[in-house]
This record gives sequence, C-alpha cells and structure tokens, in this order.
Amino acid sequence: MNEFNDVGLRHGEWEEYHPDGSLHWKGSFYNGELHGPFKSYFENGDLNWMGNFNMGLPSGCYIEYFFNHRKTKTTTRNQTQSIKHKFGANILL
Repeated sequence: MNEFNDVGLRHGEWEEYHPDGSLHWKGSFYNGELHGPFKSYFENGDLNWMGNFNMGLPSGCYIEYFFNHRKTKTTTRNQTQSIKHKFGANILL
C-alpha cells in the first residue's frame, strides 16, 4: 500500500486521509496513472464520489453523492473529461 515504482511514480493501491484521520480517498495507480476504481469520501466516512480510470483517464460511470447519502448524479465519462487533482493525477471532481 502507498508504494512507488523504481522511477518514483505511485504504483499499486493507495489511500490518503483527512486531517482527522478518516479516509479521504482510495484508488489504484499503474506507473503514476490512476487505473481502476477510485473512491472519495467525506470526513464523516460517507461516500462522496466514485468512478473508474483507465491509465489515468476517466472510463465509464461516475457517481456523485450529497453529504446525506443521496445520489446527486450519475454520468458516463469519456477519456477527454478530466482535470488535475492535487496529487497530479487526472481525476473527476
């Protein structure tokens, strides 16, 4: 968990935590690119959003939730709809 490959890029399963110690997000990286399912959480532990990535680019369904567990929207993302996140990987917000 939270490891780097031989050239210093994130690789494998990663997690980051909020300042209070609760899980902020978890996802997989392949040679520095998000690859596979990704989930982001509110500080209270509720799911904020989830989506899938293929070599750093959005792939398939993206679901976003309100703070009270109610789903706000479900969209299908293609490989051109992404932005930079604070840790440098392309993710959706």
